[in-house]
Amino acid sequence: MKKILLVALIVVVVGFGYGCKGEKEKDIAVSSQPSQTSQDSQPSQTSQNSQIGQASSGEKGADKSKSPAPGFKVRTVAVKSVDLPLSIIAVGTLEPNEEVMVSAEVSAKLTGLFVDEGDEVARDQALVVLDEEKFVLERDRAGAELDQRGAELAFAEKDLVRKSGLLREGTVSQEDYDSALSRRDALTSALAAAKAELLLKARELADSRIRAPFSGTISKRYVSVGSYVQEGDRLFRLIDMGSLKVFATIPERFLGRLRPGQEVTLTVGTTGEDKIYSGLIYFISPEVDPKNRSFEIKARIKNQKKELRPGLFAEVTIVTGIKKGLFLVPEGGVLTRNDETIVFVEAGGKVEMRSVDLLERRGAMAVISSGLKTGELVVIEGAYDLDDGASVRVIVGERKTGTQN
Repeated sequence: MKKILLVALIVVVVGFGYGCKGEKEKDIAVSSQPSQTSQDSQPSQTSQNSQIGQASSGEKGADKSKSPAPGFKVRTVAVKSVDLPLSIIAVGTLEPNEEVMVSAEVSAKLTGLFVDEGDEVARDQALVVLDEEKFVLERDRAGAELDQRGAELAFAEKDLVRKSGLLREGTVSQEDYDSALSRRDALTSALAAAKAELLLKARELADSRIRAPFSGTISKRYVSVGSYVQEGDRLFRLIDMGSLKVFATIPERFLGRLRPGQEVTLTVGTTGEDKIYSGLIYFISPEVDPKNRSFEIKARIKNQKKELRPGLFAEVTIVTGIKKGLFLVPEGGVLTRNDETIVFVEAGGKVEMRSVDLLERRGAMAVISSGLKTGELVVIEGAYDLDDGASVRVIVGERKTGTQN
């Protein structure tokens, strides 16, 4: 009986030990299983992270490609319709209203000089005198000759009357009478010649004192006291500064818009653009120059203050009417491409290249007659870099030199 209990106890102990060993091995196997699974799944997790990174990177790239480009920075101005004077602008040259080369009309030594270069002179004012004493003597001699011829003619006329009576009485011959008649006629002619000589010498005396033909300014002197001048030698250059003439060349397309008596205004660089001078057209050339397809005009300009000078260039403006519905655009916004005048109109961040008709330029502004509408935004800075349909960003604030991209 004891043996049976001992055997049963041994079997229970062995079974219990075996069971514990099995549980231990099972625990070891279970703990080893997850470890191996974690190692096996590690590459898969890395791959998944890589795929997530790639997807994220792809989304960022997609977002970057979808965002719009910055575009060109530009400035714009809203254009308005205005009514402007229709005018012709040309470059002109100022000329004296009157100018003359004062010359000697007699030959003699210059004994008196009364004016110099730059002097203002009045009409008929004496400028020089040429040996006046000589011409006084010549005039007096001509006067004496005239008196002698007059006395001789008076005696010849009395003698003719006397012989005419004697001829009727028959006391003198016809030959004596004819001789007396011939002498009377000769002395009559001599008296007329003596009168002419006296007038000539009186004229030479007057011409020995050279006078100004009109009021003006002595711009050049060519002689000095003691010079012997010949008839026709130049003495002075005299110009009228009280008024000037402006000479300008006008394109032929404006011929029908001009007429004599039309007002012109001009500015001269030496006196400043704020000073405006006015005058009237007095000459329009009857012909057009075939070489440059233009014609000439002249206008008289008042110059009482003597601010203007002959030879200066002037900007001539002639108003010929009023033009309505025009647009003023700063020069920076008006371009020429392929012989076409264009502007860029901005709307919604993009620009449209627009062909326009340029009427004229006024200072820093271009006058557009067609191609724009009131309220449209025209690019005035940065237009040189643009093409039709380009994206732009309109900037405001302080203006900067140059175009920023």
